[in-house]
Amino acid sequence: MALQPANLILPKGARGRVVGLVSGAQYNARIGKVVDFDGESGRYLVQLDAEQQLRVKLGNLLCAL
Repeated sequence: MALQPANLILPKGARGRVVGLVSGAQYNARIGKVVDFDGESGRYLVQLDAEQQLRVKLGNLLCAL
């Protein structure tokens, strides 16, 4: 059984890189901090900067070291 990155949930406070957005392509490659995860919608709430938050699907946020 292979572990898929889209099946892993990053914990609050983790840093992630936004990837693969089409309608919000300007956010791709931005790094932000995970504020919360909504299991029902399957989306992270990510703080990009002091004034900007973004909701992204599991597969659109990769762990950033």
